Amino acid sequence: MAIESQNYSNGSDYWYHSRSNSLPTLAGASVDFESAKTIPAVFACVRVIAETIATLPLDMYSREQDGSKKRYVEHPLHETLHNQANPYQTAVEFRELMTAIALLRGSAFAYIDQPDPARDQYDLIPLHPDLMEVRYFGKYGEVRRYFYGAQKVEMNAGDIFHLRGFDGIGIARVARESMGLTKATEEYSARFFGQGQRPVGFLSVPQNEKRLPMGDAVFERMKGQLKEIYTGPAGQHQIAVLEDGVQWQAMGLSAEDSQLLESRKFQTEEIARWFRVPPHKIGHLDKATYSNIEQQSIEFLTDCIRPWLVRWEQTIRRDLITQPRFYFAEHNVDAILRGDMATRYTAYATAIDKGIMSPNEARAKENWNPRADVWGNAYTRNLNQTTTADAAVATAPSTPRASSHPVIHAAATRLADREKQAVKSMPTGADVTAWATTFYAKHAVIMAEAMALPLEKATAFCDAQRHRLELHGAEKLIEWTEPIAREIELITHTHHVEQHAEKTQ
Repeated sequence: MAIESQNYSNGSDYWYHSRSNSLPTLAGASVDFESAKTIPAVFACVRVIAETIATLPLDMYSREQDGSKKRYVEHPLHETLHNQANPYQTAVEFRELMTAIALLRGSAFAYIDQPDPARDQYDLIPLHPDLMEVRYFGKYGEVRRYFYGAQKVEMNAGDIFHLRGFDGIGIARVARESMGLTKATEEYSARFFGQGQRPVGFLSVPQNEKRLPMGDAVFERMKGQLKEIYTGPAGQHQIAVLEDGVQWQAMGLSAEDSQLLESRKFQTEEIARWFRVPPHKIGHLDKATYSNIEQQSIEFLTDCIRPWLVRWEQTIRRDLITQPRFYFAEHNVDAILRGDMATRYTAYATAIDKGIMSPNEARAKENWNPRADVWGNAYTRNLNQTTTADAAVATAPSTPRASSHPVIHAAATRLADREKQAVKSMPTGADVTAWATTFYAKHAVIMAEAMALPLEKATAFCDAQRHRLELHGAEKLIEWTEPIAREIELITHTHHVEQHAEKTQ
């Protein structure tokens, strides 16, 4: 269902003029979703959260048969979420806007547009939340309908990307009293320093019986002079010429006025608590130290940012991904957690030494190209570390099955070649899923017989191959002939070793 173009955001006042009513507060200052952003602490919190989430890498992944994941840039959503969300917004701009709206208003909406179905392309068009009405139907409210604009254009759940904040209630609503107090404090401070809300001194006339009363002309002239030079910031440090023996008496600030700065600091901390943002993230460094600032940054990621990342990922899964069993979106938070160079390199060295990471995995985290040698993907293992399979191999007798590695290798190679030739001969335009289901059912039987494997293990391997064919295509599968042969050989060898270990126990 199409949405009128005039409802799209184009950088005009469409986004910057609230359509909702202001929320009154006990402090006397009304707060709405747009005026809340004029409060420095609120704007700083919204900005740091939205920019952090928007700039984190968000990639599409495919679920592999063995439980692993693989970055899948060929997915049509990759371009939308990683680079360009719509014709006028980059992915960062879109995610930043949606997060900011959801923070303040509780919900953010975007129309799922597919301008060119042939290209399998998606555009996400942000919609103004004040123009959106959500209705829930069904016994448990499980059916969603959206009504947009003055004309109440009806849309199904499949038409809308709906990002919800905590309980669907924006912070601008639940924290309006704190924001109202902060706004009132800001307004009072502006009047205090900008307009001289209270007198800074007074004039004293000496008491003398012989002194004649001050004339009206002198009084009005001094009054006008003092008003001119002492009103507003421009009048600071000016010289006043007093007449007729009049003396100037300065007045100090009251204890209440002296606490104005402390009150503003407290309100900044209060707003930060509402957003779960460490104060140092918004420039409030009173309680930040060298020893605790790193821990506060970690808490910022785990307590503030992580819930929003999960909201984004699960909303993408619900509203955008048609095959969630095979594909998913995930943020990369390594950029936030990266320490200094010495700390990172020490961690990499420990992980490689303990066999947790390979050298190429460590290099990938630094955005370096992988090593070309055979050791790039190798995992270190201490010499004193053994497994049940290792022990079985070490003590296994020289039976034909255990010592026939060349035979196993040759049989695995023949199976991989057979699969390769069959995939190459797949008819053009054939239904890949139907063809693969038929072929791999027969191939599993042949594999089980050739490698002396249980049929269930051969079937599990062939199911994984069928999924790879559907996911990556025939050309890619043909390129993998040699790795496929090695995988068959490894499955066979592992099975025989496990069998021998069971017999010797």
